[in-house]
Amino acid sequence: MKQFKDVFAFEFMSLLKKRTVKMVTIVLCVIVLIGTSIPTIAKMFQSDSSSGEENVFVVREIGVLKGSFDELAELVFTGHNIHSYNSRSDLEEDVMLGNIELGFILNSSVDFELIVKDQSLDNYDFQIVSSILHDIKTNQNLIEAGMDPVEVALARRAEITGEITVLGKDSMEGYFIGIAIIFIVYMMIILYGQTVATSVAREKDSRTMELLITSTKPKTLILGKVLANSLFGLLQISLLIICAVVGFMINKGNYPEIIMVFLQGSMNLETAIIYILFSSMGYCMYLFLYGAFGSLVSRVEDVGNAVSPIMFIFVVAYMIATFSMSMPNSTLSIVSSYIPFTAIFIMPIRYMLTTVNVMEIFVSLGLMVLVTYLMIVVSVYIYRRGSLNYGNKIKMSSLIKGLLKKEDN
Repeated sequence: MKQFKDVFAFEFMSLLKKRTVKMVTIVLCVIVLIGTSIPTIAKMFQSDSSSGEENVFVVREIGVLKGSFDELAELVFTGHNIHSYNSRSDLEEDVMLGNIELGFILNSSVDFELIVKDQSLDNYDFQIVSSILHDIKTNQNLIEAGMDPVEVALARRAEITGEITVLGKDSMEGYFIGIAIIFIVYMMIILYGQTVATSVAREKDSRTMELLITSTKPKTLILGKVLANSLFGLLQISLLIICAVVGFMINKGNYPEIIMVFLQGSMNLETAIIYILFSSMGYCMYLFLYGAFGSLVSRVEDVGNAVSPIMFIFVVAYMIATFSMSMPNSTLSIVSSYIPFTAIFIMPIRYMLTTVNVMEIFVSLGLMVLVTYLMIVVSVYIYRRGSLNYGNKIKMSSLIKGLLKKEDN
């Protein structure tokens, strides 16, 4: 027990004393505080009269190619400055030079072409012109059929009211919080898993492992190393969450009402406990695997290849989690919520977004505890086999056979 405490304390304090870790943590805390203060910052830069000017009509310079539908073109761009052109080339030239904002060619009452210099994602000129021409053509058709367009428009203005009574959970309220938590857990496992694997490989690369093994059991080494990194990661994330909560509480008065509904209606004490249990358990499970697979290589450069099987499983779990955000009651989501490698994401998501039986939670959590324990046993065995293995590559088949036979080093 004393050896474990010494290893744990050494690894934890080594992380705590690193200047880069301190700087990264401080920078992340500042970013989180700034991020939660965006509504307040945006409000500071808003003009007092901006709200009253949102619907001000802006006169634009429009170029129209002369043809048989000049009157219709003028009707489409009523209120704008219209410039007539005799040739397409002259129209395109003025568009390129910036003399006019938009070129318009009307081939028929229902066929048109817009000419622009650049097209951006927030440009809706095409949709607006299409809608105007559609309304004009519809009104013409109604008049030709002997109907009054005004009466038809009034008849179409039937107001329908309705509401949804949610007896269980509203998935929309927890969607954004779920996305954020998935991303946080994903980054934690990737960053700290890589740290553990690299640390183990570096000890082998520098031959430090040979000295450690002579004074400490391999089991004690991997347990102390992984648990120290796990605790440090949890503390770091907890600090960031505290900063996010503080920033939110300071600036919540400036948040839009819809965001407040999502934030306040999605997370409660029970959901937070479910997230903490599954995320912490799965987090430790993956870190033990990272540490074990990191001991299979003798050089730091080979860590990426060694941990690639874990990365593959983890990325698949992340992809299923993103799918489950939209379909929490799908067969894939339900089955994945019982598989420990994916339950780290899926079961908390299902609990937040839909109604889940309490027994399902206990079964999934029990399976995760069992598999986490088995992964610790497997990790200790792999670490013991790989810690003093230099040069010779250990095959996965031999590890599995040895584990099944309960071989001892």
